[in-house]
Formats: sequence, structure tokens, C-alpha cells
Amino acid sequence: MKENEEGIAPGQALEEIRDLMNRSTRTYLCRWSPLLCGLVALAGGLVARGLIGSAGAHAGDSGFPIAPVFIVAVITLVLGILVPFVFSLIRAGKKGIALSFNANNRRMFVTLFLPVFIGGMMSIAMCSAKTGMYEWIPAVMLCFYGLAVSNLSKCSEPSLEWPGLFLILIGLTACFLRRYALELWILGFGAVHVVYGVCLIFKGRG
Repeated sequence: MKENEEGIAPGQALEEIRDLMNRSTRTYLCRWSPLLCGLVALAGGLVARGLIGSAGAHAGDSGFPIAPVFIVAVITLVLGILVPFVFSLIRAGKKGIALSFNANNRRMFVTLFLPVFIGGMMSIAMCSAKTGMYEWIPAVMLCFYGLAVSNLSKCSEPSLEWPGLFLILIGLTACFLRRYALELWILGFGAVHVVYGVCLIFKGRG
């Protein structure tokens, strides 16, 4: 294979361009996204906490307001995905970087989606079960999402490993402190995301 004037083979140059594109897309998807996800989770968790408090119900009681809490959870999930994605599109557009569903992003999506999907299905099953299962849902969500984030660090940002481990640790704590499961959910999905997002910004990644 012939080399150009700078001594770089065409195949090598193509690989470098592809790697640059993958890293550029990956970087824009992970900059402000954790902070925005954390703020959305904090808001949703506090609203759910207020609904439970106003109903005078605790996890496992027959008076647990499952319908309104479920609606808040769905809205929080949609906003938690949509807001960071739209923000990433806007920022990438200003810099002239196209966000594409390339091979690297497809691998990231599958790595994140599978544990989250399993945890989500288990949570839905617990919602449909008899009373006494609600208090386990935050722990399940935290543990499976933490596993997903930790695994994502292997094909994305290596720094994602520590938020993932913190989420798993908080989820395991929620297994034993189920009375405070919602508060631990807020700590995990809210505070951990916010702290990680702020760290990225102070490192010049925002």
C-alpha cells in the first residue's frame, strides 16, 4: 500500500478519521448529559416523595399511590433521556459535529440498554405484584442501572466506572434500608449524576 507525502498509509489515515469521529460523537453525548439527567431525577424523585407523603403511605402499604408515582416515573424517564439528547444535538450543531448512530454508539446503546431493560421489566413486574414489593423497586433500578453504567465505561468514558460503582453500592444499601429506598433512589439517580456532571464541567469537558 502506497503512502502519502507525510508517510501515512491511506488505510491508516482512514482509521484515524473514523476513530476521531467516534471519539467526537462520544464526547458530545457525555458532557452535560449527566448533570441534566441528575437534575431531572432530583425533580422527579422529590415530586414522588411529595405524593407519597401527602397520601400518608409508605412502601408496602395498601394506600401506596402507585398510579401517580408511576406517571411521575415515566415522565422523569422520558425527560431524563430527551433533555440531554436535545441539548447534545444543539451543542454539536453549534460546533459543526454530526451526532451519528455509528458502530461505537450502537455498542454503547446495547451495553446500556440490556441491563436497564432487565431492571425495568423487573420493576414493572413488582408494580403489578401484590403489596410489599414496591419498596424493592428503587434498589432494583439502582443496581441494574449501576451495572449498565459500569459496563459502559469499558466502551466509552473510563471515568463512568466510579459513578456506576456508587450506584450499585447505593442500590445494595437500599436493599437493606428499604424504608429509605426512595431517598436513596434520589441520592443515586440525582446526586451521583449531578456530581459526575459537575466534575466533567470542571475538567473542561462541558
